[in-house]
Amino acid sequence: MVSGVLMSFRFLGKNNFAQVSGNSLGFWRTVLFWKRFSGFLLLFLFLLTFLSVSKTPATESVRRLDEFFLFLDEGQVREVALDDRSRTLKATLTGEKAEKFITVYPDGLGPFLAERVLEKGIPLQAAAVKEENNTLWAFVSVLPLFLIAGVLSWYLLRSGATRGISAKGKKNSGAEEIPDVTLADVAGHVEVVEELRDLVLCLHDPERFARAGARPPRGVLLTGPPGTGKTLMARAVAGEAEVPFFAVGGADFVEMFAGLGASRARRLFARARKAGRAVVFIDEIDAVGKARAAGVSSGASEERENTLNQLLVELDGFQKNGHLIVLAATNRPDMLDKALLRSGRFDRVIELSLPDREARHEILALHGQARGVAGIDWHRVAALTSGMTGADLENILNQAALRVARAGRERVEEGDVLEAVAMLVLGDERPSHVLDARDREVVAWHEAGHAVCALLYADAPFPRQVTIVPRGSKGGATWFDGEVRELLSWKRAFARLVVLLGGRVGEELLCSDDVTHGAAGDLREATELGRRMVVEYGMTDFGLVFLDVGDLKWNGQASAVHQAVQQVLENAMSQARQLVKKEATFVSEVAEALLSQETLTAAQLETMRRSSHTSPPNRGETIPQSDGKLGVLSG
Repeated sequence: MVSGVLMSFRFLGKNNFAQVSGNSLGFWRTVLFWKRFSGFLLLFLFLLTFLSVSKTPATESVRRLDEFFLFLDEGQVREVALDDRSRTLKATLTGEKAEKFITVYPDGLGPFLAERVLEKGIPLQAAAVKEENNTLWAFVSVLPLFLIAGVLSWYLLRSGATRGISAKGKKNSGAEEIPDVTLADVAGHVEVVEELRDLVLCLHDPERFARAGARPPRGVLLTGPPGTGKTLMARAVAGEAEVPFFAVGGADFVEMFAGLGASRARRLFARARKAGRAVVFIDEIDAVGKARAAGVSSGASEERENTLNQLLVELDGFQKNGHLIVLAATNRPDMLDKALLRSGRFDRVIELSLPDREARHEILALHGQARGVAGIDWHRVAALTSGMTGADLENILNQAALRVARAGRERVEEGDVLEAVAMLVLGDERPSHVLDARDREVVAWHEAGHAVCALLYADAPFPRQVTIVPRGSKGGATWFDGEVRELLSWKRAFARLVVLLGGRVGEELLCSDDVTHGAAGDLREATELGRRMVVEYGMTDFGLVFLDVGDLKWNGQASAVHQAVQQVLENAMSQARQLVKKEATFVSEVAEALLSQETLTAAQLETMRRSSHTSPPNRGETIPQSDGKLGVLSG
């Protein structure tokens, strides 16, 4: 019994999840809670068993009343204890064992039993027979209910009702939490930084706007793809203005308990008002600010809508917000409620787009300076990172630094940065992955087809590097001098298709009709670009109508669209075949060079083109990458 109790205490005290962190912390908290609750239940069962075993002495037994009279007439009774209130008689027999037993008699028979016992000259004790502790057992019977209620209340207080903004606010929203980041630490968004300087001026000198009769903006919504620096911008505004920064996630307002989200919104703004001039930042505001649906809604939706209503009240100025600036961030502005975006709440919507080449150069140089990295051609790196966000660029330098640390070196070199770019786009090199000689030759001709089409076809992107080094699941890749542009012309889009299909044509030149599945990724991207040219960009004879996937399913035009896309791809394939067959010697030279060197740079490709006396194309501006994707074709 003692060992069992000790095991239960050991079970309660052991905590194997103290060092767990990250997204799995909530799951392990739940596991730990049920582990401790099971320990409490086990301890209670041990206690209940112990009390039930020890409540009745082992030497006492229960006998019938007629057996008592038989022992009494035979003179085998030594003494008797009688309790008329409970109608219980306790008798002790003569003999060495001195057996004791208990007898229960009918109501009103007590005086008769007392008279019979006294007639026999047997000592009679008119005292109550020792009863069980009914109070203790009543307490034990309700103990499980108190135990369950107490443990659940403790868990809810620890993990639900009071965790979130109240706990997070104490940590992140104090007046001492002034960010050490300023607008000088932001690169790549010159126009956005200039627009945000107005907010800093509002916090520094609000009377200046009052004298001019202007109302300072109450809220600014930052939109854009993930990783473009929305949170960094908000912190920089607070740091530049040297005011407290109150940060909270939109999901922190969403709770299963009625009224809790609205209460958190009130507490957040109440703390911000106490600080006077401050910046309140709500990240992922779409979690609480989704458009409200008409009609009957579920309980969870009603709680979210109540929280949204409270947030609208806080932003609307029913209460004096002092000199507060509210910044919010989302990458899904189309989902927000219209009432949230009206003037007087979020007066401005600032979009943070993907950085262009010059902006990427500034971001890389800024992060490189912060890490003490020098002597690197950031323009070259920026040309290879088309479509990357600021967070991606920072990760490149971090991966390069990790590579240097693993190698035991202390300085990041340009090769480390270029290798980090390739690793993030295509995966790590796989030197242990040895391709069959035939497969390796097919990959070389495939990439040579891409490179030659990109090098010689007009309006195609300029190839910066081509390699057949296996990376991740890809056997090779061709890198382009791609750029994200606002406008995509038909010539650039068609040239993109020619380059995409050039890899399959290169295989055909080597294998004739025995082609491989290596062009699957190219065909997928070419089909997507061709579909957009047909049903979104109005670049074909199909017409100017815009059709999405749902329209194609319901109006029966899927077959017509398929034929139009197929025609565009066949035209691009015809151009690629003409070019590759015309320059078959040059393609063969590039493939042989890849088989011997594995990687060719832009300078090496240009030297080979000149030596083969191939005329350069009338190259216009480089083709943009659709949807901001990287200028990489993998084979």
